[in-house]
Amino acid sequence: MKNNRFYGIDLLRIFLMILIIMGHLFTHTNIRNELSNFSPKWFITWGFQSIIVCSVNCFVLITGYFTANANKFYFKKIFQIWGKVFYYSLLIFCLLILFGVIDFEWSGLINTIFPVLTGQYWFFTTYILLLLFIPFIKFLLDRLNDYMLKILLIILIIVFYVLPVFSILFVQFDLSEGMGIMGFISLFIIGFSLKRLNISVSKTFCVIGLFINSAFILLSKIGLVIIIEQLSLEVGSGLLYHYNTVFTLTNSILLLMLFKQINFNGKISKFIANINVSIFSVYLIHENPYIRKLIWSDSLCKKMINMNFISYVAIVILIPIIIFIICIIIDKIRILIQNLFFKTKVYRVVDSILTNFDEKLNDEF
Repeated sequence: MKNNRFYGIDLLRIFLMILIIMGHLFTHTNIRNELSNFSPKWFITWGFQSIIVCSVNCFVLITGYFTANANKFYFKKIFQIWGKVFYYSLLIFCLLILFGVIDFEWSGLINTIFPVLTGQYWFFTTYILLLLFIPFIKFLLDRLNDYMLKILLIILIIVFYVLPVFSILFVQFDLSEGMGIMGFISLFIIGFSLKRLNISVSKTFCVIGLFINSAFILLSKIGLVIIIEQLSLEVGSGLLYHYNTVFTLTNSILLLMLFKQINFNGKISKFIANINVSIFSVYLIHENPYIRKLIWSDSLCKKMINMNFISYVAIVILIPIIIFIICIIIDKIRILIQNLFFKTKVYRVVDSILTNFDEKLNDEF
């Protein structure tokens, strides 16, 4: 840690985003469901997926963990994030039309201009809602003593992360399976509690815990596939690969606990911090609905199916890293252009208005 900044957490965000891109490779190409059960490729794919599934949860946990000591509204931050989403959404739409990749449609334009209301990026839409609620949630949490906070923590984990493991028998109280605002608020509170209660575990425990927990998730997949095939059931076999299971939650907590203990100094820390600035843009670029269709084509899936095992593993690892690097370069170009805009009077006026608005709200709060 340097200047009170956790560079290990910056590294964690980078790691998580690469995992998320890998997860999108598996999901959007549907390669994970096209592979033969229990083949070497099948094992490595679902093995990767057992750790990938906790990535989104971990991002939200980080927000809760590092907001524990903050007391302010986030309207300026929300506006800045929305501006970045709007920029990339409109830019990509216009460029693809200009180069004849897609045809102009009014519905596409509406989706581009209103990415939040039309749900173009599910994570962004839910995360913006979370940011709106954070000051009020934190206001209430700060008024709980440690004992009451622990009780709340236990209730949240049981209701939203333990019971869903038995969803075949019991009702799920969060029908979004952890992908909605209820799941994000729960994760925020858990992250907040980890910081407030000063919960920490050793690096060794985190590594061993991640290995055992991920192995158990994979074993559950193997067991369910065998049971379903033997009994000819028409149900899913990825029960523990949902966001709202205690195993996914545990992995996200262990990753946070592990990386917050990693420290960097000098040029490495500056490099990691510089990359971290563009992490959200990596998500916006590669997960844009139009870019998504271009990257994750059916032909890619067919090629991966026909590859040998070594080539398959190499592609699964290299493609996310290459996409990550390309998106980072694109965002650095955006930042150069944006810095020119920072010098204009329009930006200074808008920035001043938003800053004053946040300050007035925080004074009243």
